Amino acid sequence: MGLSQHKNILFLGGNHLDSRFAEILFNFEAKKLGLLWEAASRNLTEGHNTGLEPAAESALKYLQTLGDGNNDRFGCPPVAATAHDMERADLIVALTDIEAFRLISEQFLPWTDKIRYWQIEDTQEVLPALEREVKSLLTRLILEGGRRQLTSPPTACPECHHPMCTCRAQVKTRKSAVVLIAKETKGRHGKTVSTISGLPLDDSELSELAMQLKQRCGSGGTVKDGRIEIQGDHRDKLRKELEGMGYRVKRVGG
Repeated sequence: MGLSQHKNILFLGGNHLDSRFAEILFNFEAKKLGLLWEAASRNLTEGHNTGLEPAAESALKYLQTLGDGNNDRFGCPPVAATAHDMERADLIVALTDIEAFRLISEQFLPWTDKIRYWQIEDTQEVLPALEREVKSLLTRLILEGGRRQLTSPPTACPECHHPMCTCRAQVKTRKSAVVLIAKETKGRHGKTVSTISGLPLDDSELSELAMQLKQRCGSGGTVKDGRIEIQGDHRDKLRKELEGMGYRVKRVGG
């Protein structure tokens, strides 16, 4: 397959070093895995934000260990996101939730349906958080079929082409698990929250799914004690979304 058949992912960040790190790491791992995706990064805010120096130094040292010759891009000046960048991207990842959502709503409203929001805060823990999210995204893209057929895979799945396939297990788990959707108001100062429990997902997968559902509902939310909470009563919409993903869903309570 040629380069023209690659899909494009765009990492957006208020701190351009965070999004640049995600871009370089993603491209290195995607090439190694044979993914037909290519990443770029852009900045949402004006100015040259250097971020936390220790975190920036750690990120550069990590990228240098990859040895793929793209580390030079890490220290390059930020490039502001444009409408053209948003248009050509097949998937957009915003690395900060609240601030990115405000800026995107002001500047890039027509492309919000392409965007996933990662809650990446600019702290000393930013590097492991970014690495974890990038690798989780890579896994999901592999399972969605974004990988080219490898030559003589040792035990590759004929459907997703992943040597350690989990797609069939995921489908089986989704069909057997019963996901519960409920509404809560008690102890929330009169506010309503829709809760989702019983999902057969780990913490990283729960966080990513929560981001998708918050976007679908146009509301805030969080992951707490192994369940997803979405602000407002969105039970009907959540049930439709989850059933569309293959889950068995049961609505409980009033």
